[in-house]
Amino acid sequence: MCVPVLETRRTVFDLRRFVATVPTSESDLRRLNYIHRNGEAPPRIAVLGKYNHGKSALLNALVGIDHFKVADKRQTLAISEYEHDGVVWVDTPGLDADPTESDDREARKAAFEIADFLFLVHQVTAGELDKYEISAYMQLANQDRNCRQKMALVLTKIDDADPAEVSKVENECRAQLQNNLELRELDIMSVSAVRYRNPDLRGQSGMDDVFAEVERLKADTAARRRREWSRLTDRVLIELREKRNDIQGEIREEKHRLDDIERRLESAATTLVGQLQGR
Repeated sequence: MCVPVLETRRTVFDLRRFVATVPTSESDLRRLNYIHRNGEAPPRIAVLGKYNHGKSALLNALVGIDHFKVADKRQTLAISEYEHDGVVWVDTPGLDADPTESDDREARKAAFEIADFLFLVHQVTAGELDKYEISAYMQLANQDRNCRQKMALVLTKIDDADPAEVSKVENECRAQLQNNLELRELDIMSVSAVRYRNPDLRGQSGMDDVFAEVERLKADTAARRRREWSRLTDRVLIELREKRNDIQGEIREEKHRLDDIERRLESAATTLVGQLQGR
């Protein structure tokens, strides 16, 4: 099913022209451009989180093979994609792992511009979310106020902690999300990719909730994109109207300034003519 607003293929989405007009809407415009070009593409699900928090291991469990690099040192240096069972999975560079912050920019680019859904990954053994993670999540939430339909928090590596510790961290993270209006409705899922890869422990992995979320997304991708298109276009149109009003106001002010100059010139000319005639 395609997105109806994208059916007119003759329409050209001039991204550079729009961004030049309303630069503060650039991220919205880039997401709209992606939907415009990929309205019928399979859903894209990105994982986002700090370095070494289990993003790649989670992805490998989801796709069933060791496609994404897993290591103790930073391996994911750019966006990596892999299509499996009707979903394009996106691995992103780890947040807060690169002093130049280029990795973070790439991660956020993948998170908002090309992802239909985000799994925000945080390992249980790290305890509660840190300020950097909360800040990154808030930035994403502010891009789309309907973020509950686009993000979920996945606590990983529960096999490295006892059940009481897992429960404690779940409650701490839930309390942190509750303290932020934009994040308080996010679902939290606790999983172990290691257990899932072991048939005898698969039932204790928590991965069933993640797969269920994926199936819901696959069934609803076209409708989600239509709703997102509507929300983002409304927001861009509001900014365009504000920009138009600002320009119209500047034009009126400039016209008043020019009218005043014209009156002064006419007055000066009249005075000068009178002086010349009086000689």
